[in-house]
Amino acid sequence: MDYKDIIVKRDGRIAQIIINRPEQRNSLTPNALNELFSAFKELDKDNSIGVVFLRGAGANFCAGLDLKGALGSLESDSGELQALEAMLREIADTIEKLSKPVIAAVHGPAIAGGFIFSYFCDLIVATEDAVFGDAHALWGLVPGVIEPQVFARKFSIAMAKRFFLTGDILTAKEAQEIGLVYKVVPTGKLDDAVEELGTKFAKLSTLSIAMIKKQLAAVLKAGWQTMIEEDTALRAETPGITRGIFTDEALQRLRSFTEKGKGG
Repeated sequence: MDYKDIIVKRDGRIAQIIINRPEQRNSLTPNALNELFSAFKELDKDNSIGVVFLRGAGANFCAGLDLKGALGSLESDSGELQALEAMLREIADTIEKLSKPVIAAVHGPAIAGGFIFSYFCDLIVATEDAVFGDAHALWGLVPGVIEPQVFARKFSIAMAKRFFLTGDILTAKEAQEIGLVYKVVPTGKLDDAVEELGTKFAKLSTLSIAMIKKQLAAVLKAGWQTMIEEDTALRAETPGITRGIFTDEALQRLRSFTEKGKGG
């Protein structure tokens, strides 16, 4: 399948999905999300693949949502943002159900949506120059349904509050110390790490991996539907949240960001 915003590479049992928008810091557009979803589905059906890595082209892993595109959708109220949030949930669900391990291979910034994509994966390997953090509150946004919940269930409520409430940016070493990152490698050595880990995981039993992922997903999903329903109801009844993840304040902050970009 031909893709515009991503690259899919296969090497024996190892596959890589690379977000390929380096000039835009691999920010996420509706098309990029649709292609990511298709690529994960495609690789899940490929029995020759034993492990999947998610990466970013250029100097960044992923800077999150394409804010300029988001502003246009927000001003037009086209419903595109709600579709984008739904697609993000679909991708998270697909990664969780994938019958093989999915490893985020992170270099440079993994911020907001990039941070979220990294912890949606089963494990994270990062270079020393990688940084992790959330920026929703900075832009007047509310994290999408399941984003903070997944993080809290995978790690802890306390850690989730640190990221989502403070906007703290953590280095790869700091992220490893709190259990977010599985392995840290020297800057410039990510390809070597992918090859090493890919070879390791490709030798493991596909059936065992698939079953273990299902068992652990069952723990995460206990009471999940009720939580999603409560979150959806909370958004509907909270003044100032009119477009899913966007508050009214977000419109002004995004406009200011866009105007600064034009001036630069």
